[in-house]
Order: sequence, then structure tokens, then C-alpha cells
Amino acid sequence: MSAEELQEIISRMVARPVDLMITDNSHAMITVRWSNPGYKVRLHRMFLEADSPVLEALAGFIGRRRRKASPIIRQFVAANSGKIRRTAPRPRRTSLRTAGRYFDLLEIFARVNREYFAGQVDCGVSWGSNRRIRSQCSIRLGAYSEQTRTIRLNSRLDRNFVPRYVIDGIMYHEMLHHLLGTTSVRGRKVAHSPAFRGLESRYPHHARVQAWIKAHRDRLLAR
Repeated sequence: MSAEELQEIISRMVARPVDLMITDNSHAMITVRWSNPGYKVRLHRMFLEADSPVLEALAGFIGRRRRKASPIIRQFVAANSGKIRRTAPRPRRTSLRTAGRYFDLLEIFARVNREYFAGQVDCGVSWGSNRRIRSQCSIRLGAYSEQTRTIRLNSRLDRNFVPRYVIDGIMYHEMLHHLLGTTSVRGRKVAHSPAFRGLESRYPHHARVQAWIKAHRDRLLAR
């Protein structure tokens, strides 16, 4: 039926004027407001296909202004839930900080991307936050977020004693995460799969980077 026909039917059932608006709301299927001498009603468009029992229950809900819809209405909405448009979640805003005191991540990203990935990596890059941590015995030097498509390097790496090849190696590692994503191994999602480790080892200074991080972990942890 049309919106005009539905408005006429409900007005007749509640014996009062009804100002009806049809919506695609994904949360509230029915909204009723008293508006002398009648009602202002917002209904999801699924109600354009409602049968007589549902319309009678709907008129009762509108006219009596009950707080809860009847089981007939709830069952109708559940049966037509596939007609409710699911809105995509808004992407989280990401604040990117690329310029450090000693290292410019944009320059590093562009160079590593060009030298090792033929410019195929198309994600964001940023230094991480400078949050203070009271007690810490380990450190995560880089991370990649699939949700925001962003590589973040630990801001503690932005120091004059950190070699450039270490920054490059960590950037290379996180770029692999962007390109490869997760892999299913024996039913488990694995980020560092054998294929990942194989490509990671191709970075010319891989062993050197790992040795440097191990030797300077305490210095990186210190403020």
C-alpha cells in the first residue's frame, strides 16, 4: 500500500488525524508523538506491507500510547528485519604525526616502499602517542591496524642513537602486515605465518636489526 493509504487506515482506526512519515530508520521502527488533535507518527517502510492484524495492533499502540509494542508488532518487525538498512560504522578518525625530532616517517615510508615494494603499499603512517607507562618490561616498536590502515611506530624510536636501518626494518615489517594481512594456519588466524617470516628475512639488515633491538631494549624502555 502507499503511505497515503496507510495514513488513512491508521487515522480511521484511531479516530483521530494522523500525520504519517515513512522512514528507513535503522533503530526506531515506530515513533509516536501527540499533536493536538491527533498524532505525529514515524514508521519504518516495512509497515507499508503490514496485514490487518498488524495494523490493528499498530493502531492500538498509537491510540493508547502504550510504552511497549504488542507481541504482534514485535514479531512483525523481527520477521522483516532484513528490510532494515544496516549503516556502516563510521571510520575512526586517525590523527597522523609523521614528523619526528630525528626521523621523518613520510620520507622513510616512501623510500622503503620504493626500494622493497615497488610502491605498492598504500596505507597511513604515524608516530605513536607519547603516553607514559609506569612499569614496563617489554616494548612494541611497531603496529599495523587493518581498521584504520595505518602503521604506527613507537615514538621511543625517534632518538638520535637509533640507527636508520632499524627504523627502516621496523617499517618494512609493518608494511608486510599491510600487504599480507592474517593467514589461516591449522584453523587459527596467524599474523606471522611462514610466508611472512620468509619475506621478512629478505630485508637485508633483518638479523642486524634484531640484534640491535635486543642489545638496546633497556635503553629504549628508559625515559
